[in-house]
Amino acid sequence: MFKKRVAPGPWQLHALDLNTMAETPLAETRSVDDQAAWITNDTVTYSLNGQTWQTPANGTGTPTPS
Repeated sequence: MFKKRVAPGPWQLHALDLNTMAETPLAETRSVDDQAAWITNDTVTYSLNGQTWQTPANGTGTPTPS
């Protein structure tokens, strides 16, 4: 999991497949400038504007408050 600057826009969370080095942008499109953490093998959590959110790590779905 890492954040990447999507030029010229915000920082966006990405998952990195270490076997293929393929980057997958997560469904969260708002700028996340905080640490993200895996909560399961398929889900990432992060803080945004004082609230904790989670989203699937495969780039699908919609971020939800947790």
